[in-house]
Amino acid sequence: MTRKSVKRVSFYKSLLVACVRREGSISRTQLGRSTRIRMPLISALTRDLIARGVLMESGRKSAGRGRRQVLLGLNSRHGFVVGIEFDLYWMTAAVVDVCGRIVARRRIEMPCLPTRSAITEALLEAIASAIRESGYEPKALKGIGVADPGVVDTQSGTTRLCSLLPDWHDVPVRDLLTSRFGVPVLLDENTRAKTLCEHRAGAAQGIRHLLYVDVGSGIGCGLIMDGRLYRGHREIAGELGHVRVLENGPVCQCGGSGCLETVASYPALIRQARAALRDGARSLMAGRADALTMADFFEAVRGGDRLALGLWDRALRYLGEAVANAANLLNPELIAMNFNLPEADESLWLAALRGIVERRVIRLPGQDLPVRAARAGGDAGAWGAAMLLLDRLFEGPLVSQEVCLPVTTAKAGFLFTHYSAP
Repeated sequence: MTRKSVKRVSFYKSLLVACVRREGSISRTQLGRSTRIRMPLISALTRDLIARGVLMESGRKSAGRGRRQVLLGLNSRHGFVVGIEFDLYWMTAAVVDVCGRIVARRRIEMPCLPTRSAITEALLEAIASAIRESGYEPKALKGIGVADPGVVDTQSGTTRLCSLLPDWHDVPVRDLLTSRFGVPVLLDENTRAKTLCEHRAGAAQGIRHLLYVDVGSGIGCGLIMDGRLYRGHREIAGELGHVRVLENGPVCQCGGSGCLETVASYPALIRQARAALRDGARSLMAGRADALTMADFFEAVRGGDRLALGLWDRALRYLGEAVANAANLLNPELIAMNFNLPEADESLWLAALRGIVERRVIRLPGQDLPVRAARAGGDAGAWGAAMLLLDRLFEGPLVSQEVCLPVTTAKAGFLFTHYSAP
């Protein structure tokens, strides 16, 4: 077989696997219609993919006149990817099979002193420990997706800067992980990964235009526009936390002042509460200033503490105005809010934010703009990073086919090379 023929066969295999993944389960006849590959070749290629453990027969369906067609699906045990996400406080790694299901997870606290070397070591250990807990053989690892809290260059796989972690800048994340694990690595921004996860597995399923707001150690914003992630010209769209909301406000770690993150993020609320307590404010949080956590803060809010309620109401007011401005600019179908902590349940913020949106957002008569709590859960960032990676591994052949690229110019075999026999 010539080199050109090998590439063509490898491309066709990747295309078949991508189509099976997109459909969930599909017959050989349907594969022929979708890919326009001749049926004898489909039979031969799917037989080889089944023998290699990439595909499996997943059932039968009626095809009319008493016939029943065999359906093909992905073999979830053939391989897996790891998604990992981190912020100022936590690092979460999720092992996700090739069908997109989480099979194991590992959650650890971020290093007390988050230097570049400490974060790198934590990343390597979290990934390795998650793989050990998954039950998969390490050689079945197909890739790693990283959801980073900073501004990233997805093309080079480099974190350019991170306002939350000042030492985490110009870090070649992709090169660091590839050299350690020897697999493809995808780097993206953590709110973007959470947005994708919410769109596919959370409260925004079926939504074509989504505004996703992520509140925690920072404040990020993810966008789904016409069913696709929107990244912007330099892939830094969604920096809602650095919208200026306060004239002559506190200095932000981004270098500006009065940014939304300086008044409404969790670190900002902790700083404001500690400052008030040290100045002698009476509060249920008194005595815990040096060790104050957001769990303590929300407990005080529920207890009717005047200091906590005042700070929280102020934060929600600024946050609501920023979200309403973004909604007026982008005209989303849904706003999904993620507050990242189980203590921050809907009763503490939903009514307030809905009220601001109802007053401030321009709408046509009889139409509303729903504001909902995100439902994808605490694994959303890691799971979303894994989804982004799986899309990259699987969808390349489909994109090449849809734009009618000849197989010689497509990345023939890119997917299939990561599906070699054990």
